[in-house]
Amino acid sequence: MRKCVFLIVSAFLLVWGCGSKTNPALPEAEMERAPPFQRQALPEASGGFVLAVGEETISSEEVITAAIEPFRDFAQRSSFEQFARQARGALEQLVMTRISDILLYSQAKREAGKDVDERLDKLADAEVRRFIVSFGGDYAKAEEALKKMGVDWASFKKLQKRMILSQSYVSSQLPENRPITYSELMDNYNSMKDDFFTAPAMLIFRLIDIEVAKVEVADPNESRRGQARGLADGLVERIKSGEDFGELAKEYSHGHRRAFGGLWRPVQPGSLARPYDVL
Repeated sequence: MRKCVFLIVSAFLLVWGCGSKTNPALPEAEMERAPPFQRQALPEASGGFVLAVGEETISSEEVITAAIEPFRDFAQRSSFEQFARQARGALEQLVMTRISDILLYSQAKREAGKDVDERLDKLADAEVRRFIVSFGGDYAKAEEALKKMGVDWASFKKLQKRMILSQSYVSSQLPENRPITYSELMDNYNSMKDDFFTAPAMLIFRLIDIEVAKVEVADPNESRRGQARGLADGLVERIKSGEDFGELAKEYSHGHRRAFGGLWRPVQPGSLARPYDVL
């Protein structure tokens, strides 16, 4: 039995068997209010599901076929749970894109007029010739490329007609060219600056790292910590008076960057652990 999923845009999504029995989960009153579902131009029975959108349908087979190649490598490298999470969003996006394309094309065709088919045929023929030229005029190579994409010449021409009409309709809906105002420019910049124009904060610094345990005891009457503090205070005064920080770091620092004059590689401030987090 063919199973069909019908999209009722104005009300809700109905899952309906294509046989004579109705869905028992729906009350009779609700069934009476529901608009009639599509019965014409249905795809051949395949045992899968189809989604009816306007006068066209999307089959589960075409959705799965379109997703096979993009997910082949990922499916081999990941677990089932990882694949299921990744594939779900991609399949939903694929279906929504297909629905949008159908609705856009339907609207474009309604507004195009009666003689649109003749004009589209000429434009699509030109696209077919351009496609063949892109393969050096080799018809066989062009046809082989189409086979790899899973389409034949008729399907390719039909796709070109849809794309031409849809793109023409979208262009007709865009506002006319006009100067961009300063406020529009700033609004657009502010909406994207965090993603494209903001660099993460980086900290570049020199450090004289004095470890209390490594300080030589010059005065037995003073604690090692006190002498370490005195050494640090003395170095601060020498730096303020103009002595080179890097040379003092090479001589007095106990840190692992001593040989580099206490100069650290650029780091993100939030990555510093104690006691350097004070920086």
